Amino acid sequence: MQIRKDTGFTLIEVVLGLSITAALAAILYLTLQHTIYSGTSISETYETHQDIRRKIQFVKQLMAQATVPIPKIPDAVADPSPFRGTSHSLTFYGFMGPDRQADILSQVWISFKRSEKKLVLKWKPFDLLQAHKLGSPQIYQTVIFRNVTRTKISYLARQNNRPIWLNNWSTKYEAPEAVKINLAFNNRQAINFTARVNAMRVHMQEGGNAKP
Repeated sequence: MQIRKDTGFTLIEVVLGLSITAALAAILYLTLQHTIYSGTSISETYETHQDIRRKIQFVKQLMAQATVPIPKIPDAVADPSPFRGTSHSLTFYGFMGPDRQADILSQVWISFKRSEKKLVLKWKPFDLLQAHKLGSPQIYQTVIFRNVTRTKISYLARQNNRPIWLNNWSTKYEAPEAVKINLAFNNRQAINFTARVNAMRVHMQEGGNAKP
C-alpha cells in the first residue's frame, strides 16, 4: 500500500512565517514614519529660521530709528535718560504706530519675561505721554520671540576712544552706538545679533509731532 505524503505547513512553520512578516511590517512602518518626520522637521526648521531672520531684521530697523526727543510741548519734561537698558531689558524712543508701522514717535520697551519665556515688545505713542488730559495712554504689545530660556543684552560705548561692551546703560542724554542681543531657546538653539543705534535728535511740536 502507498502512503500519501502531506504537503501542508506545520504549526511551527506558520508561526515562524507570521513572525517574520510582522517584523518586516514593523520595520517598514518605522522607516516610513521616520521619513515623514524628517521631512516635516526640515520644513519646520526652515520656517523657523525664516521667521527668526524676519524678526531680527525688524528689531534692527527699530533700533536704527532710536531717537532722543527734545519736547517743546507746554508742561512737557525732557527725559534725561532717553535710552536705558539692563542685561534683560531696554527702553528707548522710536517710531512705532498702533499697527507696528514707523509713523509715530513712541516710547518703546523690549523685555525678557522669564516666567513666560518670551521676549516682548511694548510701545506707547509719545503724544499720549505728554497730553495727560487725554486720559490713560494706551500701551501696545506684541511677542517677538517665544520659548526663550535666557537672554543677555549688551551696549556698545566708547571709553578712552576704545569700544567697550557694557551690561547696563544709563548715560544721560546719550544712546549706545549699538546693542547686542543674545537669546537661548528651549530646543538649545541660540542666536545673537548686533543692532546699530541711530540716536537721532528730534524736536517735539504741539500734539506730539516730531521734527528733526
